[in-house]
Amino acid sequence: EKIGSLTRFVEPIVLRLKALEDVGQEFDQLTVNEYVPGVGLSPHVDTHSMFTNVLASVSLAGHTVMEFRRGEEKQALLLPRRSALILSGEARYAWRHYIPHRKTDPLEEGRAVPRPTRRVSFTFRRIQVNPCNCDWPGECDTRKNEQLKILPRVEDAYVRRMYDAIAPHFSSTRFSRWPKVVEFLNSIDKGSVVADIGCGNGKYLSTRNDCMFLASDLSVGLVNVCVEKSFDAVAADGLNCPYRDSSCDAAICIAVVH
Repeated sequence: EKIGSLTRFVEPIVLRLKALEDVGQEFDQLTVNEYVPGVGLSPHVDTHSMFTNVLASVSLAGHTVMEFRRGEEKQALLLPRRSALILSGEARYAWRHYIPHRKTDPLEEGRAVPRPTRRVSFTFRRIQVNPCNCDWPGECDTRKNEQLKILPRVEDAYVRRMYDAIAPHFSSTRFSRWPKVVEFLNSIDKGSVVADIGCGNGKYLSTRNDCMFLASDLSVGLVNVCVEKSFDAVAADGLNCPYRDSSCDAAICIAVVH
C-alpha cells in the first residue's frame, strides 16, 4: 500500500533517471541510507516479488566501492560521488551486491583508498504489481513461493489450526525462557538484527531492548498474542521466511522442528 508520492525535492533526479535509455520507467519508492567509514551493506539481491526490473542508486557526498557476487565470481565497481548506478536484468536479479564493512578500499596496485567521511545513497525502485516472471527462477522468491504456498494437509490441520485454537492457553503456560537461549541472545552485539523463527508467544522478544527482533510464527493465533504484547510479528511459514537473504545478524528457532 502506497503512503504517498515521493518527496518533491527528488523530482529533478527522478526525471533525469527516467530519461536514461536503460531506465525508461517511473519510480515510486525511495530508500535513503547514510554510510560512514566502516559501515557497509550486506550481500543481497533486492526481492524479486517486491520491485520491478530496474533499480537506480545515486551516490551523494562521497564515493564507495560496491562489489557484486554470483557463485564464485566477484566483481568490484567504483561508484563516484554524484554517480548513478542502474541495475537491471541479470545484474539486478541474479548478482548479489554489497559494500564491504571496512574503512579503506584496496586498489589493484596494492594501495588502498580511504572511505569518505560520509556517503548518502538514494535508491529508487518501482513496486512490483504482478508476479515476477524473470529469467532467473533459482533466485526468484515468486517461484519459490509457488512451490511452498500450500501447506501439507496434515500439517495445516494438526499443527497450524491446533495452535490457532489453543493460542491463549498455550501462551499462558509458556513464560519461562530457556537459559541457554537467553545466554546466546545476550552474547550478540548491540544493534543486531535477530530473526525469531517460530516465535510462539514472543517470550524471547524482550530479552534485548538494544536489538531489533524480526518475529514470525506459522500460527496466526500466536502472532496475535505477540501483537497484543506490542511486539512486531508476522504469520509466516518457517520454510519460506519473509526476510531478505543476509539481512539478519543472528537467528533463533526454538522448539519448532521436532
